[in-house]
Amino acid sequence: MHRIPNLLMITFAAGCTAASGSAGAPPASDTAPVCGVYVGVDGYGVTDLRDDIDHFRFGFVSGDAELSYHIGDDGGKYTLQNILQEGSRYMLTPDCSGDSLDTVVPMTVAAAGRVDSADGSTITVDGREYSVSDDVWYSEISCRPGRCIVTRLDGVEAGDEVKIYGSPVKYVDRTFVSRPYTPPVSGNPGERTLKNFLRTALTPVGATLYVYGGGWNWQDEGAGPQSVTIGLPSDWISFFQMNDAGYSYKDTDPARSYYPWHKYNEYHYAGADCSGFVGWTVYNVMDTVSGGKGYVMSSTRMAKTFAEDYGWGTFTKDNSPENFSPGDIVSIKGHVYICLGRASDGSLLILHSTVEGTRGTGVQLSAVAKDPDCDALRLARQYMRRYYPRWSERYEAECRSIARYADFSDPSAGRLVWHIGDAGLADPDGLHAMTAEQILTILFE
Repeated sequence: MHRIPNLLMITFAAGCTAASGSAGAPPASDTAPVCGVYVGVDGYGVTDLRDDIDHFRFGFVSGDAELSYHIGDDGGKYTLQNILQEGSRYMLTPDCSGDSLDTVVPMTVAAAGRVDSADGSTITVDGREYSVSDDVWYSEISCRPGRCIVTRLDGVEAGDEVKIYGSPVKYVDRTFVSRPYTPPVSGNPGERTLKNFLRTALTPVGATLYVYGGGWNWQDEGAGPQSVTIGLPSDWISFFQMNDAGYSYKDTDPARSYYPWHKYNEYHYAGADCSGFVGWTVYNVMDTVSGGKGYVMSSTRMAKTFAEDYGWGTFTKDNSPENFSPGDIVSIKGHVYICLGRASDGSLLILHSTVEGTRGTGVQLSAVAKDPDCDALRLARQYMRRYYPRWSERYEAECRSIARYADFSDPSAGRLVWHIGDAGLADPDGLHAMTAEQILTILFE
């Protein structure tokens, strides 16, 4: 990549006076939008980065120039920060000073897929031909934790995976392209039944990696765009497909980690943590339109809040495994999960987004029992291997200790037991009285 530092931006837009902008901004005579690839927060993972997120600067690459801008807090909403994703293209409108951005608008991808042919005047992607502009710009975009890398290319070849923009095509990016994915089980938005709640909870299974802060917003205060999306977020699918068995959500080197640096969630869009997963599930059962307030909150307080503030069920500190019910939302200190049901031997089959040390994994079926040689673990492994083979090649379903997963010693920890009926979830299928084996058969029918 060609680096062009210390460029001066002069603006003469209506209502603006000539001003010097930030180092790295392209020369311009006005504040007209420019196209840039977002590469990340400047100084990500560097120890002297200021804690004050209102002073962060955001890096973009436009052509051969590296740009750096401040973005305002939008009255504490951080709207623009919440749409930024590394490796994606945006139209950027600087303010009069040239130092800050007024607007950030995601560019529409005209096509994404494999190149069949490219001759300079046309490009054919997945069987469809597109005209190419005379000043088309080719780039390679490599996404990695810490900062995205953008490199200029002379062109692309057959077999390359690309995203193209514009008509005629103005930008061609050689980059990772996700493939269509259909979940084995999915729910119906707004259908408030126990069966639909469990089917909805199964939708992200095997396709969503664990990201600390995933499902939260960028400022780490509540639900982010993905957790208030109706349907399985494409960002979760893409991130899973882009990574392999070596994925780790946290690295010892903060500059190369997906773990939040200084309390902001740079990769909030990429996957889901435990509360992001449960919050998304609840949203897709209780709501029908994307973009609402959402239900992402402290995992430890989630069950208690849903019961006492929303009135959806009964909050109980009863942690006897024999009393757990299908659909229970269970909060323990630092974690939350959904009970799918009790297996024939009394062990618990659960759904949650989880990790092993600093490694993966994500949203999956797991078992909870005193003895790992239990029916729930056999069920988890059977269904994960059969319906989510790509996931099971990387991760084996595991059994978690009942001593840990039924520890309600924290004052806020406990179970939400849904009201069966209009106040909570209807159960016309009678799942509440079934074993985990019976419930799985119905959910995957």
